[in-house]
Order: sequence, then structure tokens, then C-alpha cells
Amino acid sequence: MFRIVQKLLLALIALSLGATVALAADIRSNEDVVNLVKAGFSDAAVIQAIDSGTPKFNMSVNSMIALKKSGVSEAVIQRMMQAGQKRPEESANANPRIGGECISGGEPDGTLVMLDDGQKSFVRGSKGSIETDINALSVLGMGLTFGLVRTQVKALISVRGLKSSLRLKGNAPRFEGIGLTSDLNPEAIALVRLSTSSETRFIQAFEGSFGITGESGQNKFPDQSLIPVEILQTQTGCSFAQGGQTFKLNIFNLKPKSPLPAGEYAVLVFGSDLLFDFGVDK
Repeated sequence: MFRIVQKLLLALIALSLGATVALAADIRSNEDVVNLVKAGFSDAAVIQAIDSGTPKFNMSVNSMIALKKSGVSEAVIQRMMQAGQKRPEESANANPRIGGECISGGEPDGTLVMLDDGQKSFVRGSKGSIETDINALSVLGMGLTFGLVRTQVKALISVRGLKSSLRLKGNAPRFEGIGLTSDLNPEAIALVRLSTSSETRFIQAFEGSFGITGESGQNKFPDQSLIPVEILQTQTGCSFAQGGQTFKLNIFNLKPKSPLPAGEYAVLVFGSDLLFDFGVDK
């Protein structure tokens, strides 16, 4: 079973920007939201931080007025009000098993079950490298203008090799056993098409900028790289024990909505540097 119990990537990306505001993994309060807004983060980035954290917001009338006066948009305030409520996609299309032990299918930790062309196999994750790509011209412009021109930065997750060693027989795989802690939204699970360059395969995970006016950016995979998928929840609130700790997980399956064209792909979860990479040849 592949499980996510920490949100490492968001912290690493924030460090690449030198950010001093609350991280998405730590967002808990109204003040954290105000800090993100004042630092220049977009509504989309703040909403994603809310969805990724374990917040306990104060949504009294006076608190909402204070948020509005602090520059927090109504879209963000609405998402704060919704935080903690069960999302419809968590229960759609399934009647998941509730509680009990997490069913792993017998695979070792750090792997997914893959069904490909009627055959079942285990896919082990490849540890990706997190790299920061800073636009050199924007750095020069920032220096010449004493910080008025913002430095453009991207964060990439890359894995060695132009092709995955795992080649599919078919082009419509299904993946089972993706375990997320209850504070993570299933939208964090993604199937992406990887780009290739200099003997590596990679996916952009963040794009933003920083300067004397602060930092801004968005934790997101490019729309053109995202493959439309169906995500099905099979268990909710099950127990997974490891290293003397017990985690409450929700378990999901994933499959693409349409057959995949030839290319290099990966299943991953925002917050992890593991890529379950594979290739389609036909």
C-alpha cells in the first residue's frame, strides 16, 4: 500500500522560495490564512493550503468581518467555512468499507497494485528529486531594479532515465491501494504525463515568483500534463500501523477515463516525492 502521512513537498517548495509565512502542511487558524494572503499568495494557492491542512477556523460573524477587512476574499472565506465538512467526492460512486484494518492486498509498503491488460502486479515507487529552476533573466532583472522585477521560480520533481523500466501491455491501467490520511483531499492524487529532458523525466509541481514585495505562487501540476481520472474510495477511516504508530487512512483506486496514448506517465500524490512511473508504447 502506498500511504501519505506527511506533506513534505510543500515544505521543500516553500523553502526554495525562502517563504516565511505558514506552510500548507501547518495551516490551522484564521491568522495563518491572513498571513498567506498578505504574503501575496493567490486565492487558488490559499484554498489549496486550506484543503491540505488540518484547520480549526473561527468562523463567527466578527471573525469573518475581520478576515474581510484583512483582504481575504469571499472565495477563501467560503472554503474556510467548508473546511472539515465531508466532501461529496469522498463518498461518490462507492460504498467504502468503514473502519477496520486497511486492506493492502498483500503488497509491501511503498507499492501499488496495478491491473494491466487483465494481469495484476505490484508497482514500487521511484524516489524523485526535487529541483528548483530559477529564471536567470528574472534574477538579472531583479538585481538591476533592486528587487522591483520579481524572480521567477519553478519546482520540478524528476526521476532518472528517459523511459520507465515498467512498460504496460495495455493502455488502460488501474491502480489500487492509495492510502491518504483523512486530512488530505483525494484531489491530491494525480496521474500525470511526464516530460523528458537531459536523461530525466519530470513534472512541474510549483510555479511562482519572489521579490521585495513578497512571495507568490501556486502548488499545481500543469493542466496539460494532468490525465483525467476516475478516483474511487474503497475504505474510509481504516487503521494502518507502522513503526509503533497507527494512522487513520482513506483508501482509493484510480484509473484513467480514457486509454492512454504512447508516452511516459506517473501516479503521484501532492506532498510525496514518490513517483509510480510507467510507460505506454502503443
